Amino acid sequence: MDSLPHELLNRIILHLKAEWRRDPDSRHVYWRIPRTPLATYAAVSRKWQSIVEPFTFRSLVLNQMRLDVAEAYNYLTPARLAHLRDVTFDIEFPGHDLHVSTNPEDYDDQIVFNKTIRQMLALLSRVPHRDTPLITLKLSIGPSREHCIPWVGYREDEEDKVFSGKLRKTYLELPADWDANIQDVSEIFLFRVQLESVAMVFAPASINRMASKMTRLKQVEWWLCDGEKINTELRIRQRTGEWLEMRDPEAEEDEFDGNFDWDDAPYSEIPGEEYEKRFDSIHNPIHFERFALATARAASQMPKIRELYVTHHSNAEMGVGFVTWGLKKSCCLEFTRQPSREPSEEVLDAWRKAVDLHGMEWNVHLACWGDAYYFYDL
Repeated sequence: MDSLPHELLNRIILHLKAEWRRDPDSRHVYWRIPRTPLATYAAVSRKWQSIVEPFTFRSLVLNQMRLDVAEAYNYLTPARLAHLRDVTFDIEFPGHDLHVSTNPEDYDDQIVFNKTIRQMLALLSRVPHRDTPLITLKLSIGPSREHCIPWVGYREDEEDKVFSGKLRKTYLELPADWDANIQDVSEIFLFRVQLESVAMVFAPASINRMASKMTRLKQVEWWLCDGEKINTELRIRQRTGEWLEMRDPEAEEDEFDGNFDWDDAPYSEIPGEEYEKRFDSIHNPIHFERFALATARAASQMPKIRELYVTHHSNAEMGVGFVTWGLKKSCCLEFTRQPSREPSEEVLDAWRKAVDLHGMEWNVHLACWGDAYYFYDL
């Protein structure tokens, strides 16, 4: 096998890769996973290794444990990191895992978060330099296992607990000196923060601090969510209120006998509340003005920015789009909301400064969703 030409070996490896096919009768995509992992073929010889590794090290899915093992055995050498194009890092918190024992310091979520981010960025700072950054970095925090077990049966999930006030949301913060002895990360092209857990979430300041280390970053995508109500008294009542009745769904008297009476359903409302603890927000012009003004001030400090979108999805759909390159459309700035109307003079003045900074003509589009240019579904 070692005597085969390089081109033929490449074709063999491409055939061995996992492939996908689409069922013409549905929208589903099916993956064909080879019985033998592709990485196994790297052990055939040095020649095979040099061909296989660009595929196996192109995309990495990491967490703290996998990264510890990779560093202990020196798997992630500079030559292998040079193949890297996509990194997905799942941040885990051992103190919330009911099935493992952990170090005492791992019960402090902020310490775990700080240590993990430092370890991850230290790895990415070792990626060999290229003329153009090519790596996409995606960070996520999944719901803790303590809120997912048992997998079956009646149990509130994490999201319901947060929205009803039973579970307190934790914002993960990086300290002021978090980046001591960490070099700049110059090879990240796209930085995305995904919202999976609604109880353990990235503080906006932490996202900004991480992005500040990525010196050639082209695009940032991140999600914010707050399912709790703004009413402080209600939030306190949600956390401390007594449930009127919480019936055991496994009790004999609750077994389903073929007929269902809504009056016999388990009652799970807080005293004084008649509605489920989720509400689609309504359009509030004050909120729109605040976001539009903050976006303008941010754009005024980003002389190299190409696209900036701030979008809210719900009944209060509204957004701001700002584009400085490839203007095939008729505007560089767009305010989208329902109904469409012009922002305040303070907001417009702030945006005029941002447009002047980028050397563009003042051309603004006021849109509803049907005729928006730059609004897109995040």
